[in-house]
Amino acid sequence: MREEIKNIILGLLKDEDVYIESLSGGDNPDEMIKVVLDTEEGIPSGTLVRISKKIRNNDDFIEMGGDDYEIELSSPGITAELTLPRHFKKNIGRNLRIVHNAEELDSPIITELLGCDDEKVILKGIKKGEAELHLNYDEIIKAKIKLKW
Repeated sequence: MREEIKNIILGLLKDEDVYIESLSGGDNPDEMIKVVLDTEEGIPSGTLVRISKKIRNNDDFIEMGGDDYEIELSSPGITAELTLPRHFKKNIGRNLRIVHNAEELDSPIITELLGCDDEKVILKGIKKGEAELHLNYDEIIKAKIKLKW
């Protein structure tokens, strides 16, 4: 059932720049379906409400018994791990805590994300006199936003 639900949601999102980050539940009617959605810039709550209504009113969803399911749509949240280039892109300017396997650096590091591309992240230098630090995605084991409070 979960795969059918995911396919319906993917179909509804095909004309929007919205990604399914994760989908869980939905294996039986008494189980909550939790869907995490995101965009390149982050997803506003109004967009989540609009998409939720689209799903609930979708004929295919209703026909497969969708009224028997509870659906919860949410954004990844501030504590979500950054794993894809698009996750890093939308967090440029934030401080990150990065666990990595680059030999020349201590791990973990906490520094500001200055930019990124398809191969690497560009971080504020952590050594004296170092303007920038580059880490390839394959060197990053775990990355999360580090709040400044």
